[in-house]
Amino acid sequence: MSRPKVHPPQFIAVTADEYELTLGAFDTVKELAAWSGHKVFAIYQSLEYGRVLRRGPAKGCKVLRYTDGHYTAGILKPKPRHK
Repeated sequence: MSRPKVHPPQFIAVTADEYELTLGAFDTVKELAAWSGHKVFAIYQSLEYGRVLRRGPAKGCKVLRYTDGHYTAGILKPKPRHK
């Protein structure tokens, strides 16, 4: 008999340093937002631009999304700022 395939969590919160230690693993953005104390929009902003969360239990954390077999952040490139 073969084991049923277990899917990895879709979103993880990691520390924003070079080690990226996992602090939490979640299947939905709503679960992650409830744990971190942020709004769902702030979580999506963190995912898109690779921003670090600034308050609550997730202070100083990045959010990564599971895509194509590995976790990534910063799906969109940040817009250049004007001088």
